[in-house]
Amino acid sequence: MTDKTIHCKIRNKRWTLVFTRNPDLIPKGTWGATKHWQKLIAIHPDQKGQEAIGTVIHEWLHGFFPDAKEDVILQAESELVQLLDSLGMLADEWATDEI
Repeated sequence: MTDKTIHCKIRNKRWTLVFTRNPDLIPKGTWGATKHWQKLIAIHPDQKGQEAIGTVIHEWLHGFFPDAKEDVILQAESELVQLLDSLGMLADEWATDEI
């Protein structure tokens, strides 16, 4: 898979969201990373469904709330994914190749 890049807004600033396997952007053993100084979110593409969407939400939350503790981000991610799922808005097989 080649990298896929989209842009999003966080606090009215343009950020880049890239789906990549680049180890310079995503630390080993993680599924994503947020680089505030670059306004960049990197997501590993080998996830599907709720896990993939949860990682996107998680890293976006890190961008929006840069001083939030990890446990707060994890709780917000979990509750947002549960809400979207209960509304029937999550596809179990969603994958980055749909972008």
